[in-house]
Amino acid sequence: MDVLKVHVAVKEPDVILRLGGEIDLLTAAQLEGELRRAGLLASGRVTLDLQEVTFVDASGLGALITARNELGDRLNIRGARPRVRRLIILAGLDAWLGLDPEPGTGSSEAQPGAA
Repeated sequence: MDVLKVHVAVKEPDVILRLGGEIDLLTAAQLEGELRRAGLLASGRVTLDLQEVTFVDASGLGALITARNELGDRLNIRGARPRVRRLIILAGLDAWLGLDPEPGTGSSEAQPGAA
């Protein structure tokens, strides 16, 4: 059974959701509900910390797209593991979703060899 763990931290005016587990067909609706609640709690940004997320499928991407549509520029995503980061980038959603740049690059658009 897929499990999505969610820890909510309110740091006025922002809300941080630390996620763990899988975001897939069985857990996407749970994430959407958590994001809606976070959007109501936060007058500032809503940050998704994906550091402990091990898997995302198309339904999970759909939940992230729904969140972006509802929260707009208030949504920020950080801490995605390489596999999850790669999926978001391959889907062409990294900039639109507010995916933080990889550590050490300073930009999600950084080019190899750039100063």
